[in-house]
Amino acid sequence: MTRRRWIQGIAAAVLTFPWVVVGAAHLFIHDRGYYDWLFHDVHGGQYLDSKGVLFQHHVNEGGIMALKMALDRLGVRATRDELLALAGIETHGTTLYRMYRAAKAKGLNASGRRLTYEELEHAPLPVIVLFNGDQYGVVTEFTDKRGFIMLDPRWGRLYWTREEFLRYWQGETLLMVRAT
Repeated sequence: MTRRRWIQGIAAAVLTFPWVVVGAAHLFIHDRGYYDWLFHDVHGGQYLDSKGVLFQHHVNEGGIMALKMALDRLGVRATRDELLALAGIETHGTTLYRMYRAAKAKGLNASGRRLTYEELEHAPLPVIVLFNGDQYGVVTEFTDKRGFIMLDPRWGRLYWTREEFLRYWQGETLLMVRAT
């Protein structure tokens, strides 16, 4: 094999490899989210299933999908596209403040608060939490004194223990209730 053919082969492999990876990823992602079947142990929380979870389609949609799941649980109708327009989205996603404004626009009483875990246990559910620096989830139920259930738009329905969650969470929440 000539040196030129060898270089052409390497160049073809380098240019082709990313497309193969992307194509394979789409086989696994489609409607189930980000590899939840394989990587559920990598992320905090214990994977339960995907019941009730609306998975994000892009890495920057976690906040929008968490907001949609919370609104659905409160009986407030909203489409993904409507929430994208109300809250806005950038390369890194959206913020709790933008989600707060979108919730207010949908007629909810909303407030962004920094809570302790004990306050979170007594907050009206569902509660949107910001954890791990840039991920959103929806706390839907406290199952026992040790932990709770969270709908995570990236990974699925998860069980978190108090101890594990406190390693990832700084207390940032979005509280919402229907206006009376």
